[in-house]
Amino acid sequence: MLIKFDKSVKFRLIDEYGLSCFEEKEDCLMMNFSYDNKDYAFSWVMGFGDKAEVLEPKEAHLEFKRIIENNLKKYKK
Repeated sequence: MLIKFDKSVKFRLIDEYGLSCFEEKEDCLMMNFSYDNKDYAFSWVMGFGDKAEVLEPKEAHLEFKRIIENNLKKYKK
């Protein structure tokens, strides 16, 4: 799964997965994240709030978007 992170979470990524876990771009950090448990992976990404975005694969991006939209509906009630 390709994830785009805000640079403000750099040290958390380093703490959890090491210095070489991401590629530093001019305006963001890019990480290829491998996982065996999709629920854990999505939960981990959600822990970054608006500082992370699932880009690829498209199916994961769409599923993550659906989860966020369902959560948002709970707070609109």
